[in-house]
Formats: sequence, C-alpha cells, structure tokens
Amino acid sequence: MSGEKRLKNGGDFMSDIVKYNFTYDMVFKSALTKCPKGAIKLIKEFVPDLKDIDINEKVDFLDKENIIGLDIQGTVFDINLQIATNLVELEMQKQDMPYVMQNRMLKYFVDITNNSFEKGGTYKHQACYSLWFLGFKLFKDDNAIHIFEMYDKDTNVKLVDDAKIITVEFVKFKELDYNNNIWYKLFVTDDISLLKGDDPIMNELVDEIKNLNNDKEFVLRIDARERALREQNARLEAAEEKGIEKGIEQGERNKVIEIAKNAKSIGLSCEQIIKLTGLSKEEIESL
Repeated sequence: MSGEKRLKNGGDFMSDIVKYNFTYDMVFKSALTKCPKGAIKLIKEFVPDLKDIDINEKVDFLDKENIIGLDIQGTVFDINLQIATNLVELEMQKQDMPYVMQNRMLKYFVDITNNSFEKGGTYKHQACYSLWFLGFKLFKDDNAIHIFEMYDKDTNVKLVDDAKIITVEFVKFKELDYNNNIWYKLFVTDDISLLKGDDPIMNELVDEIKNLNNDKEFVLRIDARERALREQNARLEAAEEKGIEKGIEQGERNKVIEIAKNAKSIGLSCEQIIKLTGLSKEEIESL
C-alpha cells in the first residue's frame, strides 16, 4: 500500500514502504525532474568523466526529441538534460523487452550524439553520455557497470573521449554488496526511510518519491499501465506456449509420416500401416 507505515526495532522507528520505488520509470522521471540536484548527483556517481561537476550547476531539461541537426525518427528520452557543456540522457529500463536492448541503446546514443553537434559545418560538439539503469542482467559477467566508447581494438587508441554509453545493471547490486552506498541503495529498496540521512539531496529526492506515491492520480496511472503490461505479457506467453504445442504436434506428425513411408517401402499393406500409424487410407496412398 502506498505510504504504508510499519514499526521497527521495538516500535522506535517508522519506515515508509512505497508501492512504486525509484526503479519505475514514471517515478524516476518525475522525481528527478522535480529534484535536479538529484539528477546531478546520479550523474556524478555513475559517469566518471563528470564526477567533479558542481552540484549547483544549472540543469536544463530538454523536452524535444532531437535538439540540433537532423530529425531522427521518434526517440523519446526518459530524461534528456544539459548540464554545463554536457548532454546527458538518463534511461530507466526495469524489465527486459522483446527486442535487442543493445540496438535500442545504440539508437538512443546516435540521437543524443546527433543533438550534441552545432548547426553548420564546424563539426563542433558537446560531450554526450547515454546512461542506462537496467533492472535485469544484460551481460553475463559480474560487473554491474559497463562503459562503452569508440576505440581501436588493437591499439586502444580512442576516437573520442567524451561520447559514451554507460550501463548500470542495478539488479546486480545486492549480489555485489554495492548497496552500502546510499545512491546505490536507492535502486534496491522499497523502504525509502532507509535512504534518509545526512545527504540533503537524497532527502529531497526521497520526499519527491514519497509525494508521488501519495498522489492518487499518479499511482492510478502507473497501476493502469502495469495491468496493461501484465495482460500483454500474458498474451505473449500464451501465444508462445500455443506455438510450442503446435510445433510439438507437427513434429510428432512428421515422425508418424516417416514411419508410414518406411513401412510402405518394405511392402507392408495399407491396412497394416493404418494400424501401425493411425493415418487414413488416403494419407497413406498419397505418400
């Protein structure tokens, strides 16, 4: 239940259990938009190139799909922002989807890179980073964070230093004991009281997450989308199961036909083959 309270440690501490935590994209987008310093803090935590950026730097949230240059079809970023001379997109993907995630990442990266160039023929561009938070295991290794950039695989010479895709598989945080850091714990708890402490930016972000969960209209919108997703997944699973069953049936029939062909080739009568395979006289005669 949203905003649920429960007692801990003999009744001396109250916790806030939220229905939808930071890893739901609607909460992710709304909370960070209302708390720009939270967005900066996340960027500082997970983009090594920007770890020294001023927490008080002005943040411009960019609503347009493609800000500069050619209009590449239909990328809608979760959060697309400019901080100092850097373009950064933040994406939350809690569940794996029935498409190649790496291809989607590349498409988004192409778009934000396109946006980083000035109009005209100077080819001057801003630093750009595509930061993905993933609630599933995309890669088989034990690393929760991967940084992808363009370089020569033989010499390790980089093509550019300031255009990167960064993936954060927060599903691995508990396994690797990453949740000692409060900004990592943000991704793995529904009890937002555990996030409160000495960091005023985290406290502000927690308050925004709590407020969103107490907004009945906002929660109903997420509820409706969650139901739609569950129904869609159920339909996909049913279709997949039906397809498997149909494939098994077809495979079994192919085996029976092969047996009938072999029986026919060694001279068994039609009546004998019918008894052996269950095929009709017409089916056997057509083989």
